[in-house]
Amino acid sequence: MALAKYKLLALIDVINSKLIGLPSGSSFNLSRTRDLDGIYAEEELDRQLLKLQDDEKVLKVRLPRPPEYREDEDHELYSLAVDNVTYQAYVKDLYLREFPTLYLNGLSELEQKTNGQKTNVVYEIIYTPSREIIVNKILQLASLDFDSTNDAVFSFLYNNPNKKFTKKELENATKKTISDLHKIVEQLGFIGQLRNVFISVSKDTICFKNPITKIDLEQQGLIRIEPIIKPKKA
Repeated sequence: MALAKYKLLALIDVINSKLIGLPSGSSFNLSRTRDLDGIYAEEELDRQLLKLQDDEKVLKVRLPRPPEYREDEDHELYSLAVDNVTYQAYVKDLYLREFPTLYLNGLSELEQKTNGQKTNVVYEIIYTPSREIIVNKILQLASLDFDSTNDAVFSFLYNNPNKKFTKKELENATKKTISDLHKIVEQLGFIGQLRNVFISVSKDTICFKNPITKIDLEQQGLIRIEPIIKPKKA
C-alpha cells in the first residue's frame, strides 16, 4: 500500500510539471518509460489513470494503442487533459490526507517570499473568524466552540504572541477559570513538534510563539515540523 501511494505521488509530480504554462483543459502526452522511469507496469498505469478519470473525475485520458499495433515508441504515449481547478482541489486533498508533512512543508518553502522579498518565516498560525486554528493556511489543528474557555484563551494568546503570561493573568484577561494549561494546549491541537515549536507552557505560565522563523527551528535542532494530525472540536 505504501509503495502504491508513492507511485501515485510520482505520477502527480509528473502531471504537475506537464501543466506548467498550459491553459486549463489542454491535452499533453505522458510516457510511462520516459516520464515515469518505468515505475508503473503498463496495465498498472492504465488502471491508475482510469481511476483518476472515472472515479476521481480529475482528468481525461486516452490510453496507448495495444502493443501489437504500435509502430514506434511514440505510440506508447498516454494523452491526458486536466481541468486545473478540479485537479488542484484533488491534489490538495490527496496531500492533506496521505502526505500531510510533504504538503505542509512544501507550502512553507513556496511561501517564503512575500511581495518579492525573501522572509525567514516558515510557519504561521492564523485564527479564523469561524474559530479554526490553521497552520500555513492549510493544516487545521482545531475548531473551537464560541465563547468557550479554549476560544477565549487562544484568542488572547493569538492577539498577544511572543509574550509570557501567568495563568492568573489569563484568567483576568479572559474572565474564564483555567484549570490546566497543559490540557488546553492539547485541546487546541498543539501536540508533538507543533507544541514544541509554537508553545512554551508550564503549570502556571504560557507563551504562544507566532510566526516561526528558520532561526526558531534551528534553535530547537529542527529543519521542519513533522505534524501529528488530530483536528478536533474543542
